[in-house]
Amino acid sequence: MNFFRVNSPTVIHEAIDGETVVVNLESGTYYSLNDSGSAVWDCVARGLGDGQIVDQLCARFSGDRGQIEAGVGQILGDMQREHLIIPASESVVQEAPPSGAGTVLQQKAFMMPALQKYSDMEDLLLLDPIHDVADTGWPNRPAE
Repeated sequence: MNFFRVNSPTVIHEAIDGETVVVNLESGTYYSLNDSGSAVWDCVARGLGDGQIVDQLCARFSGDRGQIEAGVGQILGDMQREHLIIPASESVVQEAPPSGAGTVLQQKAFMMPALQKYSDMEDLLLLDPIHDVADTGWPNRPAE
């Protein structure tokens, strides 16, 4: 089993209305993940291995296990290429699944996980990624 972890502190993330937004503070690039991609991200953030991630998605979505495995493998590869996640030596489960996880009333149809990349705000995000505000306000370019 392969384990990964979020590439912190370089990468930050937030779930908003079923979509996960991920920001790479070194490159200034940000990403959005669809529903199944968000489920994979959540599993990585919780310290689950790739096999466990497939099991979680099979429980949450209806679809062919082989297709789900392929989708998980593809999105994990995409996340690694973008330096959003990095290999971990072992699982370090950081938190329990949200309340009600595992209680599936009706499974959604599985759609391949998708990682959308955006670079239109690179300059702004690279100006001052931690938002230190000085007397001159924000954003300000750091001194050379």
